[in-house]
Amino acid sequence: MIQAQNLGLSLSGKAILRDLSFTLTPGTVTAVLGANGAGKSSLLTLLGGDRPPTSGTITWFEQPLSAWSAQDLACHRALVPQATHLAFPFTVEEVVALGRLPHTSSALDRMALAAVCRQLHLEALWNRPYASLSGGEQQRVQFARALAQLWYPPGEAPPRVLLLDEATAALDLKHQIAILTAARDLAVQEKVTVVAILHDLTLAARVADAALLLHRGHLLRAGPIGAVIDAAALSEAYDTPVSVLRHPDTGRLLVSAA
Repeated sequence: MIQAQNLGLSLSGKAILRDLSFTLTPGTVTAVLGANGAGKSSLLTLLGGDRPPTSGTITWFEQPLSAWSAQDLACHRALVPQATHLAFPFTVEEVVALGRLPHTSSALDRMALAAVCRQLHLEALWNRPYASLSGGEQQRVQFARALAQLWYPPGEAPPRVLLLDEATAALDLKHQIAILTAARDLAVQEKVTVVAILHDLTLAARVADAALLLHRGHLLRAGPIGAVIDAAALSEAYDTPVSVLRHPDTGRLLVSAA
């Protein structure tokens, strides 16, 4: 379980996040929602331990996040950013293998790479230069690298956190759903805590269990996804009229500008 209490962040004297308190539960997908500049990516840097908060505390699985060593964090937390640029002529396999650097067993590394390759259907890309891929293909490879970083043998289930910072922004609809479904499977089947910044609110309603809705650095609403995907709250957060409907056949929430 991850708990944030009265979390705040200021940069160069400007308040970016103010007094955020919430709990993230293992085995769930939490969507982080909000307009551009609301503080979503800044929040992810705090949750991942990449930057200390200016105020408040973060507890990871009953320990202060500050007490986790960089090595331990690297074995239990993976981040997929919106885009990653590499200056070296790595193959896809070599990029995915970067996720195994914090680990120490070459035998398990081989098992992890084989499992991730199969899971994300990367066989046709495996030996290609990473730089030759499209932006969407590169993003799929980065997701594979994160899965390899969090891979443990069947039966082992240490606490793990997967952070997705607009990781599906460059993908077509098919691969957006495929990656978020894989993230959801990781949460449900292996009790990983998944936190994903998403701009597609309908997609967020489809894959997330819960959501944090940010507005100008404040936590406007938090809770089950159905309670956060609310027309009034979203209209306030995005400063534009929003409609929330239900699909007539599936019952899924559909979000659009009013």
